[in-house]
Amino acid sequence: MDLLIENISTYIPLSAADEKIIRSLFHKKVINKDEHLLKEGQVCRHVIFIEEGLVRYYLSNNGEEQTNYFNKEGEWVCDYTSFLPKAPTTVNI
Repeated sequence: MDLLIENISTYIPLSAADEKIIRSLFHKKVINKDEHLLKEGQVCRHVIFIEEGLVRYYLSNNGEEQTNYFNKEGEWVCDYTSFLPKAPTTVNI
């Protein structure tokens, strides 16, 4: 959670009260290797902060996986083209 607080505080100053609120709003979830955060056709409902590890964005093209990019620890993950309009995604994360 400290990495999350540090990341947010690079954009805006945080008081101790702010940090407490952030800690109450975010929940740690462990994602295992080969587990999906989001699959094609689902609606993205979360913005995720990577505390540790690496995630891959990819498309399925006629049964073949085409990697678009990666996000690493200290970065945010979301398919905003799905999240904002609440529309089904075309990517897998």
